[in-house]
Amino acid sequence: MIRLLPIMMFTLIFVLLGIGISTQESREMAGSESPLIGTTLPALTLTALGQSTAWDARKNEPVLINIFASWCTPCVAELPELKALKARFPTLQIIGIAWHDTPENVKTWLRDHAAPYDHVYFDADRQTGVKLGIRGVPESFLIDKHTIVRAHIAGPIHAGVIEHDLAPLLTEMTP
Repeated sequence: MIRLLPIMMFTLIFVLLGIGISTQESREMAGSESPLIGTTLPALTLTALGQSTAWDARKNEPVLINIFASWCTPCVAELPELKALKARFPTLQIIGIAWHDTPENVKTWLRDHAAPYDHVYFDADRQTGVKLGIRGVPESFLIDKHTIVRAHIAGPIHAGVIEHDLAPLLTEMTP
């Protein structure tokens, strides 16, 4: 048993170190710093899905751009939080942009999940993902009424992200 003690200690240290790294990565992803923060939202060429009308970012309202995909499980998991965010900040426009997906799959996903998007677009030429620096889904960008990127969330939106990252900004951005 005494000979196993060093192996057990090494294993314990290895596991605790792994948990610490994983926790740090989660924190970094939630409040991810994008080079776009503080800059004007780049011009995006998007294809509307369904009955969506053209979206004009300059409507003097805050906008949350949510990048999602029909094949993305965390995208489904964040929908209740997006709905709660919209209920808390009714003037917030939530724009959904489907990434690396097909229009048919996206339409089915939207029908099945009742997503709270005001408008839905498809990144047909895949240039929106490049311009925004998308690394995966879901990712979200909070845009103020002057089209300045105020926040970037890499990963699903959850209650902690709303309280610590989005709500303070939205409170100062909304009348």
